[in-house]
Amino acid sequence: MITNDNKGDAILSGFQDDELSVFEMLDHILAKGVVISGEITISVADIDLVYLGVNVLAGSIDTIQQILQARDAGK
Repeated sequence: MITNDNKGDAILSGFQDDELSVFEMLDHILAKGVVISGEITISVADIDLVYLGVNVLAGSIDTIQQILQARDAGK
């Protein structure tokens, strides 16, 4: 829950101690890396017109380099 105090600053309240903040979640994503994948098909009258496949890799440069080096060493 986000509330504003008299100064207009946003403060977070009502969260449990074990819940992740946005910054903790972003830090975890950058430290570990995450892959987001999805696909979209646009069709008309059961005829597929457009297929779009998307893969996104998000992480820090160091994390991605370590993953790529480990993958290349395993080949």
